[in-house]
Amino acid sequence: MMGTGWLHPVEHLAEVRDVIQQLAERSTMTTFLGVLLHRRVYYLARGQGSSPVHINSVRVGETRALTATHAGIALLDMLPTAMQDSVFGGSGRDGEPVCDPRRMLEIRRCVNDIRTRGYFYGHDITIPGVAGMAVLVPSAEGAPHMAVTIAALNEYLTPERAERLSKDLVAAADRVAAVLAAGR
Repeated sequence: MMGTGWLHPVEHLAEVRDVIQQLAERSTMTTFLGVLLHRRVYYLARGQGSSPVHINSVRVGETRALTATHAGIALLDMLPTAMQDSVFGGSGRDGEPVCDPRRMLEIRRCVNDIRTRGYFYGHDITIPGVAGMAVLVPSAEGAPHMAVTIAALNEYLTPERAERLSKDLVAAADRVAAVLAAGR
């Protein structure tokens, strides 16, 4: 059962979606807002910038495994270490590990970057040819854990461009937090 804390962003969904769309327009790329829900990520918002190639990896209202999306990878940081280890060590339907060892190391690097830099950037982590970056939304006690992301083709979202966009990404996460805090 979902707690009322999870429902809080839904009450302000229009304002939150505006923030995500503004980030898309500023970055010119595809942006997303995901919320942690039962060890998965549920997508509340998506924005589309002017980039000629749109990343349509997930739709609003869909739920994905944490290791399958940039928001999910960022949200892994919110789980206790033992639970993170169970996510990494889990098996898929065919009994194979969810992550190959190289990808698992890259995801762990991203989680570490969230802790040390406040955001992460990576390419080819979730989809070959796609780069992404993510930041956690600052949350008050009892509020849901959320992440804001930017995604684009590797050639378009380069490490240098990601560095420049990091301030916009963090600012968008702060604005989402402010919208939610104003409604409490």
